[in-house]
Amino acid sequence: MDHPTLPPLLSQPARAEAESPPPPLPPLVVAGATLTAGGAPITLAGANWFGFENGQTFVDGLWAGTGSALTHDALTVLWRIKLLGFNALRLPFSFKVSV
Repeated sequence: MDHPTLPPLLSQPARAEAESPPPPLPPLVVAGATLTAGGAPITLAGANWFGFENGQTFVDGLWAGTGSALTHDALTVLWRIKLLGFNALRLPFSFKVSV
């Protein structure tokens, strides 16, 4: 059953047939203040998704569950982050969390 607010890509079942893996990405190279991949300049646009670094030890917002169209699941949230133009995601965490 499809969820009405999910994009088509995320509401389709996984394909069973084997697909060839995508080609490897070129390595990132830093020269001074310039970041490149395969000779092309790269601009990082990052977002911060907190939660792993505190007592809940899970990214924040997913607790809303399927009752919220914005936080239906992690893939939906990541899809929305990408749609907003972000290409990097920071996930702060801590090994020392008092529960």
